[in-house]
Amino acid sequence: MTLNSDILKQTARDISSRMQEVAVPDSHFHLDFSQFIPGFIGSAEAANRFAAHPLYDGARQVFATPDNSLIPLRQMLLEADRDLVMPSYGLHRGFILIEAARIPKGQTLFASWLDGMEYFGTAVSLAQLLTRGPFDFIITGASVITTGGLRFGMGAQYLDVEWGVLAAAGLVRPLTPVVALVHDIQVVEANAEFAATNVLADYIVTPSRLLRCPESARPTTLDWSIVGPDLAASPPLRELRT
Repeated sequence: MTLNSDILKQTARDISSRMQEVAVPDSHFHLDFSQFIPGFIGSAEAANRFAAHPLYDGARQVFATPDNSLIPLRQMLLEADRDLVMPSYGLHRGFILIEAARIPKGQTLFASWLDGMEYFGTAVSLAQLLTRGPFDFIITGASVITTGGLRFGMGAQYLDVEWGVLAAAGLVRPLTPVVALVHDIQVVEANAEFAATNVLADYIVTPSRLLRCPESARPTTLDWSIVGPDLAASPPLRELRT
C-alpha cells in the first residue's frame, strides 16, 4: 500500500493517540505531541540494540536531534566519549556542541537532557564545525516512520532542513547514515510518497528490532523552498547564505 499526504496525516494522528499508552510525559508539554517527540517505555532497550551495531563502535562525532526519545542513546554516546552536536530548539540559537571530555563524572544523564545540553554545551558556527570534520552518523527520533525510512508527523521537516545545511557545508555526505530510534508503535509497514528534499532513514531501531531501510538518494545541498521565515533567520541559515 502506498500512502498519500492525506493518509499520512491521519496515520500520524492515529499513532499519536496510541503513543499515549507508552510515552513518557515531557516536563513542559506533558503529552502534547504537537510540541515534541516523546520518550517512551523501552527507549533504553532500543539504544542498547543500536549500541551493538558496528556503526556505533566506529563513531567519533554524532549529530543528534533534540528528541526526548534519544535521551538514553545520547547518554550512552557521551559515556563512550563520543561528542554530540545538537540543534537548539527551533534552531533559534543554531547548533550546540557537547564534548564528552568536558562532562563531569556522573553528569552524563543531565547532559543528555535539553537543559543539560544548554548547560554543558557551546554554540558553534558552521565554520567551527568544519574544523572538526564530518559527522559519522545522524540519530533522530520521529513521530511516525515507514519501513522505507520516511519520517512524517510533527517536526519531520527540521531534519530535512538541518541535513541540507550540513550537506551544503560539507559536514554530511550522501552516504552518511541516518538512524531513527522509535517505538514499535511508530513504525508503519507501508510505502509512502516522498519529496526530493526528504531525508529518509537508513536504519530504524525499536525496542524489539533493527530494520535496514532501502537505499535512497539524499539531498546534496539545501533547498531553500522548504525553509520558513523563522528558520531562515537562525544563525546557521544566515551563515550559510553568506
